[in-house]
Amino acid sequence: MQNYFKSLLKEAVDSNSTDIYLLPDEEHYQIKFHDGSRPRSFRIISKLIATKLFSFLKFRAQMNITENRRPQMGSMDWPLDKQNLSLRISTVGDFKNQETMVIRILYDREIHNLVWLKKEQFSHLKQIIPSQGLVVVAGPTGSGKTSTIHELLREYVSDKLVLTIEDPVEIKNSRFVQLQVNQHASMTYLDLIKVALRHHPDILLIGEIRDSQTAQATIQAALSGHLVFSTIHANSASTVVNRLLELGVDKTLLKDVLKVTIYQRLLQQVNGSLAAIADWKEDWQILDQPTSDFGSSWKEVLDGAFKSKRISSKVYEEYKKIAA
Repeated sequence: MQNYFKSLLKEAVDSNSTDIYLLPDEEHYQIKFHDGSRPRSFRIISKLIATKLFSFLKFRAQMNITENRRPQMGSMDWPLDKQNLSLRISTVGDFKNQETMVIRILYDREIHNLVWLKKEQFSHLKQIIPSQGLVVVAGPTGSGKTSTIHELLREYVSDKLVLTIEDPVEIKNSRFVQLQVNQHASMTYLDLIKVALRHHPDILLIGEIRDSQTAQATIQAALSGHLVFSTIHANSASTVVNRLLELGVDKTLLKDVLKVTIYQRLLQQVNGSLAAIADWKEDWQILDQPTSDFGSSWKEVLDGAFKSKRISSKVYEEYKKIAA
């Protein structure tokens, strides 16, 4: 089974996938790869092979092999072709007692430079980053949020202390102080934010705002004069505000600290590679614009990419609807 998984993982890495899905499908299991844009089917395997693969990976990731209904999470490192991959594994069983597994692949790299559908968008983002306050990047899983933040942070590393709190650390940078969430060791986002503030960093990256406590702590960190970056799941740059308010953040405090919100997606180009596109709001726009409002740049970039035949009509229509 070790050789079987090694072959499967190599196929995923060669296709630049970020996740491997093992999904029950009647009498079989589907294996799908996700490249940051959308999942694609890779192979159908028998339940017998899937069961053996689940047991092997759970054992290697120090998970409970006999538990197949309750959610579990585990991790392991795997050397492959001179790379040292970090794998994050999660499983859960459905009402039929069939397990689903997702394997997140974290590549051993210091920085992953995103390709932008229009590079001027990223240049503009660099220009509007404030000296202090909160910058939040929104978008679905796999949309390049963390990569964008790390690229923005590279502008500051020469003379400032940058401290990151992530779950897990996805992009390693020896010039940052990088802390990793570990629930079992009582190192939650909240715990690590408190520790981080004692180090008086110039810039703080909080990997994801997931709950009310993390949201409140993030706001407090920004109020104390730091430049704080974070990510959140929201459907636009405007709806970041709604998500934070839903998590209990005081609107008055939010108005004081929230300086830039960015919504980002990765879309597939006709050559098969992925490119980033973004929409953003600056502090004077954030609380005053309708929640469905997208800036003109989103459509202009899509129009240009479609006219230059970098994206298909299907992709063009799909991403144009997002801003409708």
